[in-house]
Amino acid sequence: MKLNFDTSKIQNPPFVQAKEQTGKMVQAYEDKQSQLKQELDIPVQQIIQKLQKITNVFSRQVQFRVDESSKKVVITVLDSETNEIIRQIPSQEILRMIQEIDKIIGRFIDYKG
Repeated sequence: MKLNFDTSKIQNPPFVQAKEQTGKMVQAYEDKQSQLKQELDIPVQQIIQKLQKITNVFSRQVQFRVDESSKKVVITVLDSETNEIIRQIPSQEILRMIQEIDKIIGRFIDYKG
């Protein structure tokens, strides 16, 4: 016995519609993500140079460095005339605390795998 089904009257079942809508949403998301990446793809060096130009107007100098022990980015604002540190983010106290916490954690964790 052979069964014949007339599928010409069946329009897109819900799962096909959901798949199509999901595909469109994913494509829209990827397009927007690509657009944002292109807009934000400014080299960090250019941003730093612009910040330094702005701060020079106010007799300030901005320095960026990576702290050796914590591997955190440290931003230092200096007086351009006296080289006195006006502000440092994170402060030396915070960097020391991070180092001490790392030592304490190191005592509890065996890295020998």
